[in-house]
Amino acid sequence: MIPNAKDYKSDPAKTRELVESIDMTQQAIADQIGVDRRTIQNWISGKKKCSFCAFFTLQSLQEGTNGQ
Repeated sequence: MIPNAKDYKSDPAKTRELVESIDMTQQAIADQIGVDRRTIQNWISGKKKCSFCAFFTLQSLQEGTNGQ
């Protein structure tokens, strides 16, 4: 996967969908990418914006956990 920041726009619904598609708990995801679980919750609730870098990391994690 090649990241494309040009088309990225922080969207809590897309972030939530991505997090829910990863076959791990929010805590496990947070531990894996080096953030607090509350950060994940803030991204999916829209309280904080998920950076492109973090979103791309989540996408990479999704691909790794789902065997794609």
